[in-house]
Amino acid sequence: MRPPPGVLRLPASWFLPGLAGALLWPAAGPSPATAAVAVHLNFTADLHDGAGNAASNGTADWIDELNQMTTALGIAAFSPAERAGIEAEILSQVRTVYTGYSVTFDTVPPETTPYDTIYVGYDNDTAEFPAGTLGFAYLDIANIFAGQTANVAPANFDFIIEVAEPRSTQMAELATALAGTAAHELGHTFGLLHHDAYSDPGITPANYGSTGGLQNQYIMATGPTGLDETGRETLRTFAPWEKAVFDVTGAAADVYTTYANQSLVASPVPLDITEWGTDAGSTLGTALPLSLNAGATSGFDLAFIAGDLEQTTADVDVYSLYVSSPGRLVAEAFSANLPYEEINKFDVAIELLDPSGTVLASNDDLFYYGNLFNAGFKQQEDACLLNIPLAAAGTYYLRVAPSASPDLPAEASVDNVYWLLTGVMLDVVPEPGALSLLALTGALGLAGRRGRGRSRRPAR
Repeated sequence: MRPPPGVLRLPASWFLPGLAGALLWPAAGPSPATAAVAVHLNFTADLHDGAGNAASNGTADWIDELNQMTTALGIAAFSPAERAGIEAEILSQVRTVYTGYSVTFDTVPPETTPYDTIYVGYDNDTAEFPAGTLGFAYLDIANIFAGQTANVAPANFDFIIEVAEPRSTQMAELATALAGTAAHELGHTFGLLHHDAYSDPGITPANYGSTGGLQNQYIMATGPTGLDETGRETLRTFAPWEKAVFDVTGAAADVYTTYANQSLVASPVPLDITEWGTDAGSTLGTALPLSLNAGATSGFDLAFIAGDLEQTTADVDVYSLYVSSPGRLVAEAFSANLPYEEINKFDVAIELLDPSGTVLASNDDLFYYGNLFNAGFKQQEDACLLNIPLAAAGTYYLRVAPSASPDLPAEASVDNVYWLLTGVMLDVVPEPGALSLLALTGALGLAGRRGRGRSRRPAR
């Protein structure tokens, strides 16, 4: 049984040097923070010369990278006024994307520290930067740390610009594509992963083999999910499970007490550490009940629990949850994706069982590619059950165990830590009284239309 962790030890490679002290994984901060997460949209840093050399050249990296892009395309460089317009549009769009969450954005550094940074100017000529990569950030499930950096490489967005298009169109499409990637990379620092985009309610096991591209309307969509140029030129929103992950930001404040644990919502669903003190049972009869709490923005009832395998590879943890009506379930086990649990990671698998004990769904490694989910290419060791139908009210069970064919083996000598986030979305069934009211309203509306003719809503 694992005690709550103390100070976290983070590798030096998780820091981005030179960015005015903004750290990818800061050491410590107030706990917990109640103020909004402040984000600096940084267009002014001068950390490189735009040609792969980590030396300032007196020109903002954002300008170096834009000039590299326009030169490669054979078009005129963006003027100061045009750059200002693009910057203003990026700022406006990231604010729009994060509307409803406790996040503020500005192009000047916030007066209070620590603050997060979106660095729009990463050098695409850096040797370790994979060719064509649009951005990167480090993952922080539950947003434990403050002062993180999301990186965007503007020079690699040359594919967005059509040389023959009007200048205004070039600028508008480039701004939207950059804003989408900025919001996406910042999302990683808050705990979001690419496969969260597949949580659209229209994607279920029945159409895992052909999702119809529903995933690509969301912020965490990316190349491997099938996001194309047109999708990047369209302002995207957050998917249901992306919102669920935001609903647990700040959840670990009572566990990692020396870190900021800033939340994007007013009342995050807390991280339950019951299993660290009392081992979850290994059978349905001894299952540890999960306590579901309403997520602030996702529409899911959520349970978030930290568990471990009791220093044995044979341990199995079983959890129970009661649902009052049919609906759908998402369950995700984080272990490989917990970088602050470096020595305790393992390849985790989960199963969902119905009230009779029949396995409804299971997942070990997560596969997806384009319009395929649970197929295609392997993307991660952590397991996720996505939009699994719950046919009836009753008690369901989640079983967490080491993978039968692990890429990251569980070890008997360590705690083999995982965090399990479970969400239930119940079907909405009108009560009998509501059905009667709907029928009466429909009859009155029909009579009205017969007398007045059909009204038409404006096209949108």
